[in-house]
Amino acid sequence: MNDDKERVRLASDIVQVASRYVSLKQVGNRYKACCPFHQEKSPSFSIDSARQTWHCFGACQEGGDVFSFVQKAENLSFPEALQRLADMAGIALQQAAESPQQAVARTSQKQRLRDLMAEAQRFFRLAYQNTLGAQEYATSRGLTQDILNQFGIGWAPDSYDALASHLQALRLDMDDAIEAGLVFRRNNGTGFTDRFRNRLMFPIHDSQERVIAFGGRITTAQQDTAKYLNSPETPLFSKSQTIYGLPMARKAIQADGVVMISEGYMDTVVCHQYGVTNVVATLGTSLTGDHVRILQRYAKTILLTFDADDAGERAAVKASELFQSIDPDLTIRVLRMPQGADPDSLLRTQGREAFLSVAATALNIPEFRLEVLRKKFDVSIANGREQFLRAALRLVADQQSSIDQDALIRKLAPFHPTFESNSIGAEVAIRSEVRRITPNTLENGPLHGGQVQRKSKAAGRQFKGPRPWETPQYRLMDESIPSASLGESNHSRAQEVLLLGLTDTTFGSLAHSLINDIGGLDLFVSPSVLPVVQQLRSLGDFQAIPTSQALLDVLIATPAASSLTAIVNRVQSEIDEKMLKDCKDALVMYHARLSQHAIASQISPSAQQAPSTETLRMWQALAEARKNQDPSQN
Repeated sequence: MNDDKERVRLASDIVQVASRYVSLKQVGNRYKACCPFHQEKSPSFSIDSARQTWHCFGACQEGGDVFSFVQKAENLSFPEALQRLADMAGIALQQAAESPQQAVARTSQKQRLRDLMAEAQRFFRLAYQNTLGAQEYATSRGLTQDILNQFGIGWAPDSYDALASHLQALRLDMDDAIEAGLVFRRNNGTGFTDRFRNRLMFPIHDSQERVIAFGGRITTAQQDTAKYLNSPETPLFSKSQTIYGLPMARKAIQADGVVMISEGYMDTVVCHQYGVTNVVATLGTSLTGDHVRILQRYAKTILLTFDADDAGERAAVKASELFQSIDPDLTIRVLRMPQGADPDSLLRTQGREAFLSVAATALNIPEFRLEVLRKKFDVSIANGREQFLRAALRLVADQQSSIDQDALIRKLAPFHPTFESNSIGAEVAIRSEVRRITPNTLENGPLHGGQVQRKSKAAGRQFKGPRPWETPQYRLMDESIPSASLGESNHSRAQEVLLLGLTDTTFGSLAHSLINDIGGLDLFVSPSVLPVVQQLRSLGDFQAIPTSQALLDVLIATPAASSLTAIVNRVQSEIDEKMLKDCKDALVMYHARLSQHAIASQISPSAQQAPSTETLRMWQALAEARKNQDPSQN
């Protein structure tokens, strides 16, 4: 590796390498430019040609050698940068278990194949210039001469051996032509047949803009003929590791951190023609993990522009899942193309601004999946809207992010039958249904149906001498209360769950009974629940208030509706009997401990005397009260 590194370093002039990425201006023995790694108006990027080093004196404040430059310019690891520079210099890197002679032979074969592909590109370009039908087709698709030149688009003649004859006339090795996927040997063994015939030809480039493969598109509908035909896998070309248009789009992608993925060559080429230059395409295959890893080097936001049909929608969902499985921090959005349209047709018929407007309203994946689901129902009628709502509840419940859940619920609310008369009530009702079907995946704490654990005493305030609540009398009291962690947040959340339980269709009566057991609403003092509590008190005697759906209908028509909605958003868990009982216990215990601590604080921590008889009586009364509320303690 070290020998390879030094050979590549000596063969790689940093000025020549950097000039591939940025326009350099010589100033004395240095070269300067605006830094390619950040936006700036005054040049702060400098190259010392004598030392073969670079440095940014601006925002980056970074520097290094030719290897670090390529690593940063293309987001590569060091081995990848080494290989990239070796390819530029025509140096064969020795692989494991490979002799130097084998490395040279392997590199020599690849170079021969590259030479063949370059010659085939020249042949196809010349054929295009001499074929009126090809030019007329390109004009009918709105392709300009500039874009044809930029992407090197050519034409494969309607002949079985035009390219093969051309290569043979140049005395090129036809076995290499077969290996490159340009021709194949005839069955009778007497000659060669071109792989591509009567097609508009799109050259496919590697990261160094060298032609490594071709894609051909027919210009007229033909029975039993594929619309697109790609080169086969070769030593130069792997579909799963190659992205069409990336060399042309790389600078725009890096500048904005956004890449747009289309479904084909024509979409990509037309986007670039209309000035949307961050667009690339996959090559007749589904998006792969290698594609994702390549693109995430350049962008953190991915826009998917698949066709507005069932196949395109399925491809978009599958692609988004792949991106997020590899890099969960990526932002994935899907363009909602008008029915029957693709980027090519939209740009040609409505122009760049219309396309950019569609891009600006791209949906995140949960929203896109909701939109796909909506299309399966006739939401113009009440029954269709109801079916859509029921089907969408599972999609909402499956979202890990509360932000995504909120966004979906807001989009679903207009389909709820109560939306026109009470929009907030529609959202509350949908959230209630989502809670009902959401599985309890979280553990620990009464809010998720788990056991509440006692907070470590070591986490409490530090005292000198014995702590009042570590006395034998306090421990006796402690044993009469179930183990629980009762910080202020849990105390508040217990109140929220119990109040929300009152509106639950299944457990409304139980929540009402449990609150009655602890004396009604007197313990509900958290600021987050006060608006709801005040509204409940306005209904009169707590024992006589309605519960379940009847109470929900009342509350959502009052000023407390927004507070109730906030409580629903915070709880986000299915309410059940155990959760409600745990929350009641947590609430009682919290207030009991407040009382105990208030009593214990009357005793000086440094005092060695026993608690007074009056204090012990108060502790005993609290313990008895707790036993009366929990018969299991008797």
